[in-house]
Amino acid sequence: MLQRSSRWCVAALAATCVALSVLPGCVERKLIVRSDPPGAVVLLDNRIVGTTPFETSFVHYGGRVVEVRWDPFEQDWDDRFATAREERFLAPPVYQWFPLDFVFEYLNPFTITDERLFEFDLKRAGSGGSTSDDNATEQVIRRSERMRSDVLRGEG
Repeated sequence: MLQRSSRWCVAALAATCVALSVLPGCVERKLIVRSDPPGAVVLLDNRIVGTTPFETSFVHYGGRVVEVRWDPFEQDWDDRFATAREERFLAPPVYQWFPLDFVFEYLNPFTITDERLFEFDLKRAGSGGSTSDDNATEQVIRRSERMRSDVLRGEG
């Protein structure tokens, strides 16, 4: 009689393990970086990872350093935009504390999304906000005239 109950317990334990292994529950962690103007280079923990708008997943919470640079190769002709850097500690939400993290990672049948947003305004103070189309056109014309004169002098 003891053998039957122990076999039943082993079978129940095996069935529970199989059922828990196929549950679809998980926690998605996303790090999102946006900038104004878009298209800036994003450095995450001092590594170039892409351009804004940028989105990536992360596994571990903790300290993060996000740096956004506006066009680092062409800054000599348009210096209205800055480089921004932010250090932030990403604290885990309550459902990621031990032992709740096991329940929400493996036993919860739903997907939970934890999004952390970094937003940067790269326009410097005093630039007057967005530039007009006329001002941008004048800058392109001046730059092209400068390049043309360099080519004609044999410097380009």
